[in-house]
Amino acid sequence: MLANVNDGASGGASTITQQVVKNELLATLPRDGRYKLLQMRYAVLLERELSKDQILERWFNTNFYGYNAYGIKAAAEVYFGKDVKDLTIEEGAFLVGLVRAPSAYDPINNRSLSLSRFVTALTRVRDEGFITLTDDQIVRRAAENMPTGVRSRPDEPVQRTHFTEMVKDYLLNQSTTLGATYQERYAKLFRGGLRIYTTLDRDVQASADEAVKLLPDNSVN
Repeated sequence: MLANVNDGASGGASTITQQVVKNELLATLPRDGRYKLLQMRYAVLLERELSKDQILERWFNTNFYGYNAYGIKAAAEVYFGKDVKDLTIEEGAFLVGLVRAPSAYDPINNRSLSLSRFVTALTRVRDEGFITLTDDQIVRRAAENMPTGVRSRPDEPVQRTHFTEMVKDYLLNQSTTLGATYQERYAKLFRGGLRIYTTLDRDVQASADEAVKLLPDNSVN
């Protein structure tokens, strides 16, 4: 149902599949003459391997929703401060309607346009038969459920060290945990909204680095 809220998805599953391919498999490729051919080819292969529900789940989880939120789970936290499983149907409709143009439909900086898009999304939900509301009720419901603020997820500055580079290299080149191909792994690592926990304790490491600086200089004069 929520997929149909998005205008770009109204053309059917194949359109959604192509968006998944763009987000996951072709994120690192230039938009040259072969890009569209690869997108169509990969979409056909993906539809052979995955069910429609699996493709839709990946679509939800790879879209960009604004404010550094990649994936609907991150978007639920940013805009509504809750887990995705706790979203109301109105909140879900807002997020899916946002996908088409997150900057244009930004509820903080473009509130009027965002509200208009939200009304369109809820109207589609009504037309699909999931809610029963009049046009006036839809407008009121949208206004009542519009996010009034965001919990921004800014890019955290990461100090590049030998350790972090080893972790990145492992995930991109030595493991298939994030995907079968390099393109899949790259997209998931840099656009998947992941939180990666390692054994590195930055405070302990910083203390160790300071201790090294205090060691006497043993170099030969």
